[in-house]
Amino acid sequence: MPATFVSRPHRLPYSPKALLDLPYRLLNPPPAPCKTRTWQLSPDYKVELDDVLDNRHLSPMALKDFEEFLLFTEFSAENLYFLMWLKDYTFKHRELGLSKTAAGDLAVQFSRALATFFDPTSNLALNLPADITSSIIAISKESSHPPPATFDPVVLQVKGMLRDSLMRFVRLCYGNAGTNRSWFSVWLGIFLIMLGLIPTIASIVTGASRWIRLSGFLLFWCGCAATIAATHGLCLILYSFGDARQLHPYELAAPRLPTTILQEDYPEDDEEQKIAISPSVSEHDSMSGLLTASFIAPPAYTEVASPTGGVFKFDFDALPPTPKSAGSHTDPNSSRDSLLSSSPTFGTITRVLNPLIKRSHWDVAIKSLILGLFFALIFSAISTQISSMDFLQVLAFDEQNFRRQLSGCSLSELEEVEKLTREQLADIPRCFIVAGREPSFIETINFRSQMELVTKKQQLVRQEWARRGHGNQWSDLQNVGLPLLTGFLGAILKPK
Repeated sequence: MPATFVSRPHRLPYSPKALLDLPYRLLNPPPAPCKTRTWQLSPDYKVELDDVLDNRHLSPMALKDFEEFLLFTEFSAENLYFLMWLKDYTFKHRELGLSKTAAGDLAVQFSRALATFFDPTSNLALNLPADITSSIIAISKESSHPPPATFDPVVLQVKGMLRDSLMRFVRLCYGNAGTNRSWFSVWLGIFLIMLGLIPTIASIVTGASRWIRLSGFLLFWCGCAATIAATHGLCLILYSFGDARQLHPYELAAPRLPTTILQEDYPEDDEEQKIAISPSVSEHDSMSGLLTASFIAPPAYTEVASPTGGVFKFDFDALPPTPKSAGSHTDPNSSRDSLLSSSPTFGTITRVLNPLIKRSHWDVAIKSLILGLFFALIFSAISTQISSMDFLQVLAFDEQNFRRQLSGCSLSELEEVEKLTREQLADIPRCFIVAGREPSFIETINFRSQMELVTKKQQLVRQEWARRGHGNQWSDLQNVGLPLLTGFLGAILKPK
């Protein structure tokens, strides 16, 4: 049986109706399949390698999905193929006995395994220590069909590498968006945060009511939540349209599913349903010729998994081309070099059936919304306490422009400016005396900012007066008035 094509999961259309179900989905989470650390934003479910190898998970964590990840992303599918060959070899060795026919079949299988997995020139050679490879080759000279226990050191190494790959595969499945879509969500979140800041900035600059600043609360909340979720691979927009994910690049480069799959869930005029998988490589373009092992069944796009327990036949002839031969013009999998590094920003989406992945998406979404709400409440509480233009005036004060304005004033106008600054210095502490309470932290910052600005202006007025030769008129204010005022203000602001 030859290798089979990668099949593209069925497209899930964007449905406005799904948005109406979002509140229900958020308030009614999918059941947790196993325990996880509650306060960790990223999911931490325990996924056993043996469960994946036995195909006990639904899409996008089915055995076929894992094979495609190893074949087109990590380029280490030989680890999976070796374990599947050993499973078949072990069954034949233990269950079928060692009759002449069975012994001959085992010898052929072992010989082909040596050439496929233990020959350094093979495209599917295992990445093993030299001593383990040498020991297997030495055993092959003593027995044409050694017992399965012979491969225990190899299994230990291969399973270790597969567990590392599985950890990265599961982490990829926890998200619903590719890299491009995640970056789009991050920048969209930042844009929403900036929009949420506009009412606050406008209120501070114009002196409008502080309560206008709360109008940006929703935008700030959504922006924070979207940014937080995107940094963990989840696009809240995609999540809003249902339990869906973007297709991987190698899935986008594959032919569509047959029309019999999920036909009842989609409109009859969906053109993609009319495209079926062609039976030969020649009927596909170069980007549709990605091949996988035919003895690994495609994912079951149903609500029930299909375990592969029992007898199955491993077939060396059904193994797909591998990365080492990808440069060949006759290799159908040479198109892997043309695959995108990430799915397009607005690429096709498909349905998520795995309950574990559904729960992980809900976990990231709800925790991002809660954390975004927390940041939005803190920001709103702080922004409503900031007085208009208090500390921003100090930052925006143009000293050179103020000096030019003073240089154009007459002596009588300078006296009026100085009188105004003295009145302002007296009014600032009077506000707190009338209030009859200790100023808050934000009010203290505003108070000091106002004092600093008015004092700076008064100093510039005196400097301009002195430049014109009238500096002695300010000696009484400098020697008596200012020390008294400074002591009075220090007593008000002194912490108890």
